[in-house]
Amino acid sequence: MTLDARALTVALEALLEVPDRLAAFERRFASVESQLSSLVTALPPLLVPVTEAAAALKVSVPTMRRWVRAGAVPVVRVGNTIRVDLSRLSPKTTPGVASQRVICGKGSHG
Repeated sequence: MTLDARALTVALEALLEVPDRLAAFERRFASVESQLSSLVTALPPLLVPVTEAAAALKVSVPTMRRWVRAGAVPVVRVGNTIRVDLSRLSPKTTPGVASQRVICGKGSHG
């Protein structure tokens, strides 16, 4: 298959537009990311009992209670109960969460 000069010119012009289109996309993405971050910050905390937090993170209840005692997860006391703030948890800040999710995600329970 051979390309004539016109088709080659059109293809080249399209390729030359890619950096500008990519820059516009990156600006839009940054704007959306900023808006999303603002929304997440404005949301009320997702406070759940220790048992629900353990289920959400796919760890045992004793492990979750150990993390609570160690201060490894953000908690709020409501009366005489402890609630885990799931909205402030992340694999970076919670011990064992990243590795646990990978293991469970692949279906192997070692």
